[in-house]
Amino acid sequence: MTPSKRGVLRYKFDFALDCASADIADCASVEVIGGALRALPSFTRLSTRSAYQGIFGRLGDTLYLHSNNKVYAYDGALQEIATVSSGIGKPCSAEYRGTIITSIKSFGTCVLQGSDFTRVTSDAYDDLTVAGERIFALRGNAVYFGEVGEHSVSDSCEYAELPAQCNAIVTLGNSAYALGDTCCKLTPSADYNGFQVSVFARGIGEVQRGSAAVLGNRVVFAASDGLYCLDGSRVKRIFNKISRNIDFTDCFASVYRGGYLLSLPATANRPTLLLDIDEEKCLCVYAANISQTQVYRGKISAVFANGLFKGETGVAAEYNDEMQYKFSNVDFGVNGVKHLRCLLIKTASPVDLYLTSESETRLTRVNGKPRVQRIPLYGSGRRFCLHIKSKGDARIEYLELAAETFKEKNYGDK
Repeated sequence: MTPSKRGVLRYKFDFALDCASADIADCASVEVIGGALRALPSFTRLSTRSAYQGIFGRLGDTLYLHSNNKVYAYDGALQEIATVSSGIGKPCSAEYRGTIITSIKSFGTCVLQGSDFTRVTSDAYDDLTVAGERIFALRGNAVYFGEVGEHSVSDSCEYAELPAQCNAIVTLGNSAYALGDTCCKLTPSADYNGFQVSVFARGIGEVQRGSAAVLGNRVVFAASDGLYCLDGSRVKRIFNKISRNIDFTDCFASVYRGGYLLSLPATANRPTLLLDIDEEKCLCVYAANISQTQVYRGKISAVFANGLFKGETGVAAEYNDEMQYKFSNVDFGVNGVKHLRCLLIKTASPVDLYLTSESETRLTRVNGKPRVQRIPLYGSGRRFCLHIKSKGDARIEYLELAAETFKEKNYGDK
């Protein structure tokens, strides 16, 4: 057995830290933030328009989106269906009997159906939900509920006062739950002519309105002091390990493949996380700078600053006290044993790199510097896994591995 060919191989991680750039499709992004290294999978642009701000919701195969003052429907092609007289901002929405009821603070409450967008009242609310046959509308410490079967709600409807101001309202079964520092359950009577208000939790942080999502018989929501799970009778803190590292301000959540899909604030350059509530672990990490998500034709539709994109599966991630992320199977693209030679990395924060081959794991500690560092590496293997650990937030702007390979040739006996 003698070496017949020698070559230098390089594995460059294709980072695009500006996830809102035009290069968002077919690139990767990586960053250790609050306990996870985010990675951007392949995203396909659905619409070339770049001024979206959010998603009202989905009816069948139609997505309803909004920009500053325009309303759009997307079903494979984009259609502008309405213009409002003022900025839409951050509306709240609820699906009801094949329509989307949405409330825009500076405009009023509207109904979306097909290509129709109709304002039904100038009254606007902080949040909306549907419980049983009624629409519940929250504003401050008052909850209004519309008439049975009506596609709207207004200040002329019956209402009840809550003991404290709440920020979000959500449905679980036939009851509505108002979420805030004081959480209340609103149970309608059998004839829907009233409802009973009962307090079941106090001392919750400031609840983020768009964060409440229903997973089976539970509601998961974010507050200023962490993530919470409501099972109908009690509220408990969850994900304590990661909650202390994350700013949940203005976050938004939806449900995807049975998990809690949490989009963190775009202004903070935070990622979108898919969380397993039962196991309390992060399943996938998606791109940063997503302002809102909606499942569309089985995939995640995401609104970025530069348009509407469809995303594939994210990258598996691990959370623990020391912030860890795992790359699986770093492949140099050539068969045979690779002999590691050096690492080129640019990071302003210290990180620990663990390279694992079939036989061993080697640790390389990297100090943060404002330039690209060249660090010698040792070790051999056919395939490698790379773990990156950080004691806090860290940004990795460039990472490249270099190795030599020797392809072996059998000459045989003569």
